Amino acid sequence: MLSALRLCGALVVNDEKEGGEYLDCHWNSATRDSYDGQNLPSTWPCRYPRGVLSQHGAAKTVLCIGDSITAGSGVHKKTEAYPAVLHRLLNRGGDSYNVVSLGVPGVFVQKKDWSDSRSHFSYWNLPHWKVAMDAAFDIAIIQLGTNDAGYAVWNEETFRADYTEMIRQLRKAQPQAKFIAGIPPPSGENGIGINPDTTRGALPVAIRRLMQDLGVEVVDNAQRFAEHAAEGLMSGDNVHPTAAGHDVMARGFLSAIGKLLSPA
Repeated sequence: MLSALRLCGALVVNDEKEGGEYLDCHWNSATRDSYDGQNLPSTWPCRYPRGVLSQHGAAKTVLCIGDSITAGSGVHKKTEAYPAVLHRLLNRGGDSYNVVSLGVPGVFVQKKDWSDSRSHFSYWNLPHWKVAMDAAFDIAIIQLGTNDAGYAVWNEETFRADYTEMIRQLRKAQPQAKFIAGIPPPSGENGIGINPDTTRGALPVAIRRLMQDLGVEVVDNAQRFAEHAAEGLMSGDNVHPTAAGHDVMARGFLSAIGKLLSPA
């Protein structure tokens, strides 16, 4: 038996066996590329970010901030993307968690002015960032960096500085919240412009060092994918995980949440 309610302007379907709500703030490439920083498309399900998921009856609210991997490119976004899987896992024991997917294909951490031709690929310039800043959340999972590892984009100093600022601002917005940073799965040779050497070397090293400095819990999906290499976790494009890969990521984040919320 399914129930539905209006949340953030979107019709959200909820399985009554699960607590909390799952909200997918999907944003396709055409919408992203046409966004001018001011006018939101009338069809976007998260047009009104202030007060989004202030709790809605759930015990906790989890934000999933990321790129196309978080958005679920290549798998069924509503059921197979890691935020959707995580929502099911979190709520299966009778607990009540909201989970919000704030993944946007193609985005990176590094800031870009609107005068820059790549400005609409900077997460800072998209309305998903406003949702994250305005929502009353308890846990934020951030998994960004794959697109920062692009041949034409990578700048470790800028990446570290802007990632630090992102977490600083989120902490200021929700001082009681806990944070998890995901090291993205390692890319292979691809036609998307991502440097596989960077995703396997400089990127995970930079994230580990940065999060250690910031005191942020890390889920090393690069290592987890290496440990499950024989299980078909990556799609044919060598950048995006399969449904099996999303399940591995979701379980890693589930374990990290359990660790953060367990009594000291």
